Amino acid sequence: MACNCATEEQIKELYRQFGVKSAKPKNMTFSKKVLFYIKKVAMAIILTLIAPLLFIYVFYVGFFGSGKISFTKFFGLKPINLDDYVRKQQELQNKNKGR
Repeated sequence: MACNCATEEQIKELYRQFGVKSAKPKNMTFSKKVLFYIKKVAMAIILTLIAPLLFIYVFYVGFFGSGKISFTKFFGLKPINLDDYVRKQQELQNKNKGR
């Protein structure tokens, strides 16, 4: 088996650069705690309202629509061309090797 050290280092570096560093509720002031919990309750309410609508949409498209649900159409994403994606990844790897 190979060593996974390099992968772990890359993941830690990505988390250090792009990871979310949120404070723990016990280390916050009272006003920040209140705001923290208000946000949590608001998100729970929003998700409670949106989840049934999403299920209704999925069942409607499944039974009365084409039968296929496309995430790219649902979220308005453009599909990727796999050949272009692979080529870009190879170029990035070659560029990183040259460092």
